[in-house]
Amino acid sequence: MAKVESLWCTARLHSTLTDQIVAMTPPTTWDLPRATANGAPYGTMHGTHTMEQYSVAFVHALATRARCKIANLVVDDEQVDLTIRQSAEHRVFQRTMVDVQLKCTAQDSIRSDGLHFELSEKHYNGLRVPGIVKKILVVLAVDPDFDNWMLVQPSELLLRGSAYWTAVDGWPDITTESKTVVLPDQNRFNVDSLLDMLQRVGEGGAP
Repeated sequence: MAKVESLWCTARLHSTLTDQIVAMTPPTTWDLPRATANGAPYGTMHGTHTMEQYSVAFVHALATRARCKIANLVVDDEQVDLTIRQSAEHRVFQRTMVDVQLKCTAQDSIRSDGLHFELSEKHYNGLRVPGIVKKILVVLAVDPDFDNWMLVQPSELLLRGSAYWTAVDGWPDITTESKTVVLPDQNRFNVDSLLDMLQRVGEGGAP
C-alpha cells in the first residue's frame, strides 16, 4: 500500500456521527478476539462502522488543527455527512463552509494518478448537483490491518491514513449503477489544502 501520511494530535477525539458514511471493505484483522492486558473485552462494533468513526475523527482532527469547526448533520439525505465551517477574513466572505461527503476504504485503491473510488449513482449524482454551499468528496485510505490505524502513547496519539479530496460539482450525469472517480494525487486532504479551499470559497470561488 502506498506510503501513508501521519497526523499527530494530543487531544481526545469525539464524534456523534454514526451509520452515515459508506465505508469499503472492513479491516482484515477485525474479527480477531480482543482484550486488554487485564482481560477487559473490546466492543463488538462492526469493522465498517469503526471505519466510519475513524474517518470522522481523522477529518475532525485536521479541521481542529486548521482552527475550523465541524457540524454534523442529523439526517443525511443530500449526500453530505458533515460541514466544515470557518470564521476568517476573506475578500468576499468572513464566514465560509464546505459540505463533505466522507468515505473510507481499506482497499488497494491508490494509483500513480491518485485514489480510485467507486461511487454509487445516488452518491455521484447527489454530489454533482450544485448548491449554495459547495460540496467535496473526501476519501480516507487506511491500512487493511486494523492494528496499523493508530498508535496510542501516554503523551500522544498517532492517526495513520491518506486522505484525498475532489469536487464533482458540474460533472456530467450518469445512468449506470456506479462510477469510478479519481481523486488526484495532488489533492491530498490536509490542513493546508483545507485552508486553501476555504480561502477560495471565501473569495467567491469554488473549492
